[in-house]
Amino acid sequence: MFRKIENVFENLFFKKRWVFVLCEDEYSIKEVNDDRYIVKKYSHYENLDTKNLIDDLNSLIKEYNRHKRMRFRELTKTEIQKRLKKNNCGVHIVEDAENKTIVGFYWYLINKNYDKIWHDKFPLPRGCALVFNAYVHPKHRQKGIYNLLQKSTSNHLLKDERIKKVYVIVEDSNIASLDANKKFEYKIDAENYLVKFFGLNLASIIKQGDSSNIYHTIGREF
Repeated sequence: MFRKIENVFENLFFKKRWVFVLCEDEYSIKEVNDDRYIVKKYSHYENLDTKNLIDDLNSLIKEYNRHKRMRFRELTKTEIQKRLKKNNCGVHIVEDAENKTIVGFYWYLINKNYDKIWHDKFPLPRGCALVFNAYVHPKHRQKGIYNLLQKSTSNHLLKDERIKKVYVIVEDSNIASLDANKKFEYKIDAENYLVKFFGLNLASIIKQGDSSNIYHTIGREF
């Protein structure tokens, strides 16, 4: 009951999050190998059938939306199409090697050209990337799929795309994700506080060491 009340308060008024960072000069390439699964990359410039991807993702998206409905906006086919049309956004997926069903995904956003771009109420600096919307089907958890997605996206962004830093934002209440990112070489870079008025995000406060920056967030989204 207390956790439900806390979720409602976070959704409506105030939420604490942690900003993690992974740096290119401290990262070594990881082997992405598990005979049980196949990892694939999709973005606007790769010669892959995104229509089939969207169709194949449909059942997993429904599970994602059911699981996340109290905390995140729904991920729709229209949203996926919108993301994949952008030249700075992509997704890595994991398929079950035996039955070819998609069991997990991880999205990323790259900023190469602007002083900063916004996603999820976070100002992403130039030369950096943000990974977000990680999800593994509940029946396939505790099998190393999230770790495969972490390795695949990190290799791609830090080595192939030559990004300087990769950020990930984790809610303070998400203990499993906090632990998983700490184990995968991510370091805490900042604290992030979202100030809301009955669910409407008004401000994002980023506290880094002794300094804090306050940004208004209305209308800011990539």
